[in-house]
Amino acid sequence: MIRDPNVKKLGNVLICFLLGLASFGFGAFLLFQKPKGFVKIPAVISHVEVIEAGEETEGKTTVQYSYEGKEYEAIIDAYSSGYKEGKEISIYIDPADPQEAVIADTLLPALLVFSSGLVAWGFGVLYLARRN
Repeated sequence: MIRDPNVKKLGNVLICFLLGLASFGFGAFLLFQKPKGFVKIPAVISHVEVIEAGEETEGKTTVQYSYEGKEYEAIIDAYSSGYKEGKEISIYIDPADPQEAVIADTLLPALLVFSSGLVAWGFGVLYLARRN
């Protein structure tokens, strides 16, 4: 049993540092996991279907876009309260199969994990630097 409060505090900071580093790494992995070979292009939302699932709100978003002179429409399993018909958004498409599309801002959760990990890691580093 650890009785020295400084040792216990240091242990807590090290846990914060390690969890922050792990969260930072995982967030970076997710953030930069853009589908390989996909191209970012503009698209217009043509329809939003909202699905109420208890307390959660989910939905499907239909987008229209053109790639290399051809028009496409894709239904994407993504929803945001900011998605409105007629709104222009960015999507990633597979040039080999332009019908396959992913909405670009679905990378936001990865960015949040990345940044929260960076903040926790930074607090750990600052504490350890001040301690020495």
